[in-house]
Amino acid sequence: MSTENTVFTDLQHSHASRLASITADAFANDLLFKLECPDDDAIDAMKRHDEASFHDITEGNSSPPNIISVCVVADRITGHVLGYAKWTMFDWSHANMTEDPKIGTATRGSDGNDGLDYDVESPPLSSPPAATLYADISATRRLELLSSKGPYICLEVVAVDPTAQRNGVGSMLVRRAQATAADNKLPIFCEVISKIVPFYLRSGFHVVDSLSLPTPDGYDQAAEELTIFYLAFYPERQHT
Repeated sequence: MSTENTVFTDLQHSHASRLASITADAFANDLLFKLECPDDDAIDAMKRHDEASFHDITEGNSSPPNIISVCVVADRITGHVLGYAKWTMFDWSHANMTEDPKIGTATRGSDGNDGLDYDVESPPLSSPPAATLYADISATRRLELLSSKGPYICLEVVAVDPTAQRNGVGSMLVRRAQATAADNKLPIFCEVISKIVPFYLRSGFHVVDSLSLPTPDGYDQAAEELTIFYLAFYPERQHT
């Protein structure tokens, strides 16, 4: 397969189940995913949550100021969905309580500063306590990094069906997000595990920070699997 045989298509209500399955399959071998979804019941719960989220988006239930976009790539001939990217235009400055799509609700501290004075309410997870801890740690670091950045695009997910990977689909999706960023003159921020970093560096992103999470008991994977990298892409720097 090549990208000549693929096409962008609008998100449809009927895509929800397929996209949720792509997410589970694309990240099935990642340690963080295994911690969040350690068994079939947890994976099924995650899929149901994602399907509901996609349905809400198609029904226009995402409310300003945070504008959620889902870009879908499908086979040009069969229409079979191969992958998707999801991002949100996000602005801290709109209200005292704002929802970041990846961390639930972030509430400004009583002094109104954009520092560490935030209470982080993580999204509900049907996962073991260790995974919830990791979500909280990462959420707190994200707040520290981004709370004073002004409007930005949070690139939440780039997921490609394993059978369609290494054919340029992921790059297509990232370029579409970058085009949105350029059109709106906004930076993109995302967070990825170590093995994905080279892909984003080739796409023009750079590392702004990293965070090593504690290795849980009973896992013998290399520690770098639990290092999260925070990446940024600035459209205005691409032509300077």
